[in-house]
Amino acid sequence: MAHSVSFFQISGKNGKKLQSFYKSVFGWRMSVMPDAPMAMVDKEGDGIPGGVGASQNGAPSVTVYVTDDDVDKQLKKIGKAGGTTALQPTPLPNDMGTIAGFTDPEGNWVGIWQPGKAQAAPPPKAAAPRRAPKKAAPKRKKK
Repeated sequence: MAHSVSFFQISGKNGKKLQSFYKSVFGWRMSVMPDAPMAMVDKEGDGIPGGVGASQNGAPSVTVYVTDDDVDKQLKKIGKAGGTTALQPTPLPNDMGTIAGFTDPEGNWVGIWQPGKAQAAPPPKAAAPRRAPKKAAPKRKKK
């Protein structure tokens, strides 16, 4: 599995102020999540989705999440390499997967996301492009 960066999160003391700021400066479209202090940033072009909102402890932070198909196994590997588990595996609602977090040897906080069953299904195939109807050949005049 490629370990791509699949999600970002920007948090701070005033989530609504942060959301307004990023909407204003980048034109990001966001969807407010019910019962959560986070708004989801719509994925655009070749970018990745993200979230902007209030942090749990009020401290500002920017976090990236790396995709992995086995969060528990990856946390063990991280520990052996000198990292520290900072967030135990936590299931997300609506079968969106599991997240966990660690700090690297320099203290940077990085998230890990294990996709849930809802994300594991292959994406639907795009419909074949529609072809323009063929134009009828001009009728020949009889001589």
